[in-house]
Amino acid sequence: MYQMGIDATSRTETAEFGEMQLGANITDDGAKVYQYVQADEAIANGALVAIKRDQGSTSEPEANDDVTTFGVATAAFAVDEYGWVQVWGASAVRAAASCASYELLFTHAGGDVDDDTSTNAGKLAGIVLTTDNGTTDHEITPCWLSWPHVTH
Repeated sequence: MYQMGIDATSRTETAEFGEMQLGANITDDGAKVYQYVQADEAIANGALVAIKRDQGSTSEPEANDDVTTFGVATAAFAVDEYGWVQVWGASAVRAAASCASYELLFTHAGGDVDDDTSTNAGKLAGIVLTTDNGTTDHEITPCWLSWPHVTH
């Protein structure tokens, strides 16, 4: 799957465009936007990814000052790998069991999203599930992204 000269599922051990390009955004015909990042830890395919101010990322997002936005990993990352995460457009994200579509979502351990407010996690804006998740944790579920971020 190549978009405008990038492979959104490709991961490399060295920066494809140089480390100065971390945080760069690219669009594929206006339907999806991706951001170039380096993984701070292993990230699962479909995981919600916290993009830190230094453009590193983690698969276990927390509402903290280091996070400016979130994206979704379109393929798995190993530690320190470089690649693209999706930040805008139709996508699919790992969701906790029984998440309902079009409900308010929260960050959840392991890079999942959750619609349960009891988790004391960050409240997300800019992401919505477009299909109900079943009873399986970590199920990759269709969603819409619009520059996801934690809100208060």
